[in-house]
Amino acid sequence: KVYGDACVYGNACVYGNAWVYGDAKVYGDAKVYGDACVYGNAKVYGDAKVYGDAWEKSPLFIAGSRHSLTNCKHGFINIGCKEFTFEYWKQHFKTIGKIEGYTPEEIEEYGLYIDLFCKIGK
Repeated sequence: KVYGDACVYGNACVYGNAWVYGDAKVYGDAKVYGDACVYGNAKVYGDAKVYGDAWEKSPLFIAGSRHSLTNCKHGFINIGCKEFTFEYWKQHFKTIGKIEGYTPEEIEEYGLYIDLFCKIGK
């Protein structure tokens, strides 16, 4: 489904339950399918493939004092360049924080963020 000012052109295709809307552009040989949503000013092009589960709301994102956190994949949290499940972060965030050189205050801060992700994230 393509809505609003969104554009799909070239050999690109949108199928399944996928949505493209807002000012999003899909072009080249790109494919958007499954339950994926592409929106805003997003551009999907080349041989890119966007697919998977749809989000009812935008994924949770927090700009922490050292690294940002997001759960852009269901059941996972990205902190900086590391991605693990909610449960893994809950069990290992202190050890990972120490290895990464976080201060005790930063480790505590990120522990609170992880709790929040576990409570309201996907």
